[in-house]
Amino acid sequence: MALAKKIERKLRGWMVVILRLFLRPETLEVTEESLSAGQRVLVVRHDDRLGNIILMTPLISALKTNLPGVHLAVLVGSVYGDILRGNPHIDEFLLFDKRAFIRNPLRFMGFVWRLRRGGYDLAVDASHMHSFSLMNALLTLLSGAWIRLGFDRGESRLFHNVCVPCCSENVHETEILLGLADYIGKGDGRHSMKVVLNPEERAQAR
Repeated sequence: MALAKKIERKLRGWMVVILRLFLRPETLEVTEESLSAGQRVLVVRHDDRLGNIILMTPLISALKTNLPGVHLAVLVGSVYGDILRGNPHIDEFLLFDKRAFIRNPLRFMGFVWRLRRGGYDLAVDASHMHSFSLMNALLTLLSGAWIRLGFDRGESRLFHNVCVPCCSENVHETEILLGLADYIGKGDGRHSMKVVLNPEERAQAR
């Protein structure tokens, strides 16, 4: 396992080197009005860790509140992504199966084709503030969204054209992620972690 992780880190490093040959940092001058004008928004966090998916739910709620009438899509890892199925703020799901895509690159190409057909105006990279995720940033770029927003760290400027300054480390992860929503438009700030059961799950729990 340690060897596999080492190889993966090496491959990521080489991928960044190659992408630098083709990508150039791009800064988009946007106003709060232009950020909040998007009607199709994509939130990206391909993470397969259950806790991180739940920590993202206040951000989802805030985006839906701050952008009334918006179509909100969420791209999450396939292992626990279904836990968000009952969330009333989410209009569209994209489940990312990293292992399947590694085994069959053609499936990944099909996924990217579907992603680009989404016609998203704004893509939000919701990966952790202090840990740059190459795959998350790449998926945000491949979405084809005109505005690509994420935290300013690592190689993010190659992929995002709106970079949000990092805040203090002494802040809960939910508050950190809410900073992305606040950058788009100020809301009421009352958003908590939530898992909503769908009718079938409620019936099973009885």
